[in-house]
Amino acid sequence: MHLLVEAFRNLLAAGLRDWRLRLVGPWEVALGGGGEDYFRLLRMKSTGIEKFVDWVGPVFDSEQLSAHYRQSSVFVYPSLAGRGEASPLAPLEAMAEGCPTVVSSLECFRDYIQPGLNGWTFDENSRDKAAALAATLQGVLDNESVLTKVRDDAFRTAQRYALPNIADLYLNDFQELVAS
Repeated sequence: MHLLVEAFRNLLAAGLRDWRLRLVGPWEVALGGGGEDYFRLLRMKSTGIEKFVDWVGPVFDSEQLSAHYRQSSVFVYPSLAGRGEASPLAPLEAMAEGCPTVVSSLECFRDYIQPGLNGWTFDENSRDKAAALAATLQGVLDNESVLTKVRDDAFRTAQRYALPNIADLYLNDFQELVAS
């Protein structure tokens, strides 16, 4: 998240004023966050831009989380996990609510993110990661008509990953295994 806060700071320095950064998620280690020191780091990095940052914290109620996705123009998941993540669901959850995503260019997102069509990626390997993320976000936020189109394509993509569709794929795979 610190990368997102830094990128947002860069956007504000470049003149962005009509957007807010809403940070949703836990900071406590027991809940999956980075811990108290990490939370203090985030607060420190947001010094001077507090009026543009909303600290929501963890949201465990699925309806409330869905509402956050629906109210957001863009969902940003700037993972820096060099080897990727097993199967990050948060971007798909956002897409299912019609919220387009910006993610790292990690391989784990290539199954469902097609940059410029149903979401965007930024180069997490660039020397200045925050600048790379800010540049991607600037391009996204500057073009409302593209944002609308990508929002629609993101929603359609997420429907392919809905539970009934995935369950059918598993059942078909199991049937093929049993038949062979």
